[in-house]
Amino acid sequence: MSDELNNIGFDGEAQFAIAYLDGDPLYVAAETIETWGSGSRTISDYFIAMTWMIGNNVWGDMPSGAPSGTYKIVYYYRAGAAPALGDLANVAGYQTLNWNIAIDQTASAASHLYDQLQGIRTQWRQFTGLSEAGDISDTVLNIRINDHYVNQFSKEVRTDNFQADYTIDTTAVDTGSYSLPSNIIDVRGPVWVDRREIELCRDQERFWARYGIGADQDYITPPTLAIGTSSAAAVKNSAFSYQIGQYTYSKAAAETALAGDTIPDGKYGAYLLSIDEDGTITVTDGATNATGWDTAAQAINDLPGTPADEAVMGYVVVYTSGATFIPGTTLLSAATVTDTYTDGRPDMRGMPEACLVVGRTLIVRPKPMDIYRITFPMLVKRPDELSADDSTVFNEEWGAAIAMGDAIAYLVRLGADEKSERLMGPPNDKKPGTYEYIMRSIKGEKVSQEQARVVMRSW
Repeated sequence: MSDELNNIGFDGEAQFAIAYLDGDPLYVAAETIETWGSGSRTISDYFIAMTWMIGNNVWGDMPSGAPSGTYKIVYYYRAGAAPALGDLANVAGYQTLNWNIAIDQTASAASHLYDQLQGIRTQWRQFTGLSEAGDISDTVLNIRINDHYVNQFSKEVRTDNFQADYTIDTTAVDTGSYSLPSNIIDVRGPVWVDRREIELCRDQERFWARYGIGADQDYITPPTLAIGTSSAAAVKNSAFSYQIGQYTYSKAAAETALAGDTIPDGKYGAYLLSIDEDGTITVTDGATNATGWDTAAQAINDLPGTPADEAVMGYVVVYTSGATFIPGTTLLSAATVTDTYTDGRPDMRGMPEACLVVGRTLIVRPKPMDIYRITFPMLVKRPDELSADDSTVFNEEWGAAIAMGDAIAYLVRLGADEKSERLMGPPNDKKPGTYEYIMRSIKGEKVSQEQARVVMRSW
């Protein structure tokens, strides 16, 4: 094999390694174990050269014919042009290597694939010194790497690699509130409804000051309109409270038969339910139900305003196909009927003008009165997990940052502060190979991406 030896190293720092088996060094040229200094040999006969690679990796090859066994690999800093005895006082790290000469020692190209999960795993072991599966299994390590990549690295970096577009299609009867997928980290402007840009708001106080909580309803607690239980030709409401003027009233659960004109076959119609101070529920049909409409939005728009001295409970939209719909007679559960029940005032609906993001919920106001497409061209999303050894991240620099970031977190948990601080590097450190250096480089890509486009600002 090749590159079995690996250690933390920084650009400009020279290292070498010596392999010890049961306390005695490996004589590299002869590939044998002997007492130090046998045959007048010196350190030059025992050292294994290390080469600085990507990030802060140094790599070296174990002599292919070395005797089998469990080696302690000690890494040293080299002060001069060649290893010297004095360098043995400057230990740079340790590695335990289980070496079996009987195993096919063919080169593995995967060892350098630092943008792949297997390469990230290799770097993590190098950074922590936990080189064996007995220290931490590949399965557990994969979980740690994916957690850091998906939940930490993606949030911190936020380059265009983690951006995607996303759409939501509204209906004329929905609540104006939509759940965002779990892989969405953040919503960025602009936001479009059809071809018109709307405002993206993150300030709840300002949003609700403009649109009002409950401004589109006359009830205090919702009536929760639904198909009747006792009669499927009626509309059921739950117990609720409502307001007329400055007074609040309560209504028990009830069922109310629809009334009004018959809706023609293949058409939409709508019915408004309102309630007065005495608790009497009135059904008012759309002015043109007898002719019917081609869309739900048209039928809703045809409903009358709030009757005088009454509070609107909500409305029912009916589409009939294969038969006419006779209110109060045709069952709302009939196969020919498609029915929707919506609490609140239909006259307060319209094309959304603004949206509010609260956690994973998107709220638009006004509530939609028709089918609209809300488009987010610049959502920030979590990446997919690295599911296989050859699953890749964007490039090898990312691989090094992911491995190093979680290695630092693990070392801190173990109390290995000196090692973790060395990996992290001080703030504004310009020394190649530190975590701070690599992350600044990656975030520099983000700055370049933002400078290349117009930054949209939202309140």
